[in-house]
Amino acid sequence: MTILLDIIHAVLENQLPYNHGIQFCSTSALLQSIGCADLPVIIGQQHIKNITASFDDENSQHDISPELLAKVPEALEHPMFVFDSPARSDSVVAVLDLYDNKNQALFVCIHVNGFLRTGRNEQTVNFITSIYGKRNDGTQAQFSRAAKENRLLYFDSKLIDNMFKKTGFKIKYNFLNNFDKKVIKLSSNVKNTAEDAEKYNRKYRH
Repeated sequence: MTILLDIIHAVLENQLPYNHGIQFCSTSALLQSIGCADLPVIIGQQHIKNITASFDDENSQHDISPELLAKVPEALEHPMFVFDSPARSDSVVAVLDLYDNKNQALFVCIHVNGFLRTGRNEQTVNFITSIYGKRNDGTQAQFSRAAKENRLLYFDSKLIDNMFKKTGFKIKYNFLNNFDKKVIKLSSNVKNTAEDAEKYNRKYRH
């Protein structure tokens, strides 16, 4: 965590080359169990700046401290729940047992099987595209919607109970009696992007 925090501060102080992507962490075993490939997890420098921008900046929608951001890789090892993104067919969303200064759980959007180009070199990676806290009861609403639409991939009932205690909300659409900290299904979004990546590799990489 200390090393990552130092890197985050270096990004915020513009001490790194502009086009230098940051290896945030590796893909956790849990994310691999829903289908994600064991790839480096990369975050862009501008994403770090956006995520840590204070709400005092009228354009900011994140306001996550560097210290909290540095805790995300460890929390990704044991997320509260994970679902296929309804907005992006190339992404999954992990909801963490980490809370912003508004007492909202952090959502981590991950673009799976993306391509990182550095000069002439290219590699397949998983990209973090955003990290944010949902407002009001958005966490519970997203869980319910994902379950109803068959996009829920995994959840940990103990961590969700912990969220109840922290936020005071409860999830109305309840599968907690049927599953307890286990993988529910493989990600359709991961499968689709993996197939696309394989086609790309066959066509353009040798």
